[in-house]
Amino acid sequence: MATISDNLQVVRERIARAARTAGRDPVSVTLLAVSKSQPVARIEEARAAGHKAFGENYVQEALEKMDALPGLEWHLIGPLQSNKTRLAAERFAWVHTLEREKIARRLSEQRPAGLPPLELVVRTSGEVRVSNFLLWQLAYAEIHLTETLWPDFGEEALLVALDDFQNRERRFGQTSAQIRRAH
Repeated sequence: MATISDNLQVVRERIARAARTAGRDPVSVTLLAVSKSQPVARIEEARAAGHKAFGENYVQEALEKMDALPGLEWHLIGPLQSNKTRLAAERFAWVHTLEREKIARRLSEQRPAGLPPLELVVRTSGEVRVSNFLLWQLAYAEIHLTETLWPDFGEEALLVALDDFQNRERRFGQTSAQIRRAH
């Protein structure tokens, strides 16, 4: 039976191959281990194998693991209720499931001043879930970085982001120059 360490190595090798195929540095891809429903001991095994980023569906379940395993990067990947925004703002590095402006405002207002800004995942494909975001898609994912933070990120900032995406030269993860060099 394969160990967590063995499984992580296999997945890391697959990510590296996909990233290289897409012309990306494999180091630029982060593997997020979904640790929901897993006991602390299994997460500790993954940490011992060098893994640092974990995703949890439920704030309360995550808090127990965060207290037991400090120093890891925690992502909230499940739905966030408005009564849990303070805990999410204080304890998570990333929120992947932002559904309402009210939640965005509360996260922004409740993020402690000493912490870096909360990272958000914004899906522009129309898909409302990230649960089917496959490993191969990571190799082709593109990111738009902006200085505009929630709750100020409104229609104008979104249009700037969309314009940035529309004006990029790319085809299957490669620029036009990379494609010309390959032929």
